[in-house]
Amino acid sequence: MRTRYRLLVAFTALLFSTVSLGQQPELRLVAKVPYPVAVAGLPDAGYYILSAENIVYRYLATNSGLQFSSRFPLNPPGDAIDIAFLHVDQEDSVMVTQWADKLKLGVVNRYSPNGKLISSWKTHHIPTGVEFDAVNRLVYFATVDSHELYKVDLRGGEPQSVCEIRGAVRLGPIALDVDRQLMYIADNQGAVFTVDLGSKKVKQLSSSFGLASALLFYRNHKVLYVADTVRRRIYAVDTSTPSLSNRVISQSPELMGPSGITPGWGDALLITDSKSEKVFLAQIGPSGMGIPPVSGPAKKGQAVRPKQ
Repeated sequence: MRTRYRLLVAFTALLFSTVSLGQQPELRLVAKVPYPVAVAGLPDAGYYILSAENIVYRYLATNSGLQFSSRFPLNPPGDAIDIAFLHVDQEDSVMVTQWADKLKLGVVNRYSPNGKLISSWKTHHIPTGVEFDAVNRLVYFATVDSHELYKVDLRGGEPQSVCEIRGAVRLGPIALDVDRQLMYIADNQGAVFTVDLGSKKVKQLSSSFGLASALLFYRNHKVLYVADTVRRRIYAVDTSTPSLSNRVISQSPELMGPSGITPGWGDALLITDSKSEKVFLAQIGPSGMGIPPVSGPAKKGQAVRPKQ
């Protein structure tokens, strides 16, 4: 009887996991890039992929995937950490955090699409995740060593500390909800925190992860996406509900070390993978919480096209 019960439990678990995996979208390979550590951009503006070799690669979205456009080296000193996309006064640019260990110097550099250094801010802390508030024209970045969130006005001035993230261990990527003025910050212990930029109050989310290598807040869906490089998954956290429940929206053997996420085209995410040195497109559905289960035979997939 016990054996029969165990077999029934095992079969039920296998059936449930099969159904769950059946809801996972297949990853579509769209490019190969050497050692990608982060990605930023939009379909109509192009994508900027930051490489561990201190090079920024620019790609354009096409019907067949990503088409290489150009590349430029980072301005020394400092090794690449994170990248954010800016569109200000009808001009595109990117913000990159860099750290020079020998000099114990961190920089937050703003580059034009062709690699020209537009502006630069220095810090003696190690800058990690970087984000841009287009409404208030503020650049935010987190620090590894001092566990702080900083801001700097794009129009000038020095970086100013917003607050310390107490309880965090080595801060990493950040993501901004510009409407609610909330900043999401991950540390290297799998925790994710929220910072109310108005009150400076810090809270820790109930959800925890293996190691969040990238965060993305999708404004259209009110969903926080988390790339977990340890569990090799992409999670979606519904921030519109009090429970802040998370759901796996991408889990595949092809996903070996997700390192960056940004909005793709056609209800999709663009994902960089540092271990496989590949860039994937993953469908997230109209709700942003993944592809719903399909009843009956699956329909033949249609070609993914950029937004017009």
